[in-house]
Amino acid sequence: MTDSVALVGGSGFVGGAVLRELRNSERDVFEVERAEFDRLRANFALPSTNDPSAFASEVMDQILAIDTNRLRAVLEPASVVINAAGAATPLGQMSADMAWANVAIPALLVLAASGRASLIHISSAAVQGSMPLDESENYDASTPYSLTKAAGEQVLTLGSKCGPRVVAYRPTSVHGPDRDLTQQLQSALSFPVLPRITGNSEPLSIISVKDVARAVSFLAGNADRFDRSCWIALHPNVGMHQRHLVRPAGKRMVPVPSFLVSAMVMLLNRFPVPQFRGLARRLQAGLVGQPQHAKFLLEAGFEPMTIPETISAIGLFGNKND
Repeated sequence: MTDSVALVGGSGFVGGAVLRELRNSERDVFEVERAEFDRLRANFALPSTNDPSAFASEVMDQILAIDTNRLRAVLEPASVVINAAGAATPLGQMSADMAWANVAIPALLVLAASGRASLIHISSAAVQGSMPLDESENYDASTPYSLTKAAGEQVLTLGSKCGPRVVAYRPTSVHGPDRDLTQQLQSALSFPVLPRITGNSEPLSIISVKDVARAVSFLAGNADRFDRSCWIALHPNVGMHQRHLVRPAGKRMVPVPSFLVSAMVMLLNRFPVPQFRGLARRLQAGLVGQPQHAKFLLEAGFEPMTIPETISAIGLFGNKND
């Protein structure tokens, strides 16, 4: 084993940013091809439960029956394995593809890295839905996406008993200049009439993909400081509020009480429809925010981007910081 970093999912939106950050930091990084996992999928069956722990157990039972020796050999040179793979489909329907990407691949990695490399698994704050965001295993697995992401964390807990040090890293609402979600936000901010949230609100969960890559690189560089088998790390919020996203010049600002938006979020969350739950999260992420309690990264010394740096990095208002 060397000081190399093995990266899974380096061709995706988040994974690509992580790959660039690692290379800019002059880390010795190599990519693990998706084919290494797909060839192991032949008999994978989709669990039918809606409980994250039970879902994880059913997937892990299947993974334990798979010969992972080849994958172990591929990961052998690495001291740190980063998993940026996954199905980034928050509004998607449950499928075997989603379960394989979000649950089975983390299970394979935690077993294949057993006893050797540290594993950093990029999860999602979506596992807690509209709840206060923290670093606990309190889940709101109310959509197929959040269920599989939560189960993906749970397989780490099961697998980490075998030896590897594991961090499940939870980014919040990740934005970047080329992402559809960010372009939708940009379009919304271009309307001539915009809401101005009044009353009490929480910090928004908007962060830059560049800051996500910085956080993952920081974790990779400090993996030897993990003093227990399995940690959860929520990305720290940057202190952004709705007023920071609105440039009022030439626009009509309509006061909207924060409690009305919060009530709409609660109403949408009552419907067991992924699209409604997804809309609720976006209203919350971009207007009234939600309580966020991140400790792990801050206590380790990570400093998130500032508000102006975040706005520039995600390309709002015509700014783009590569």
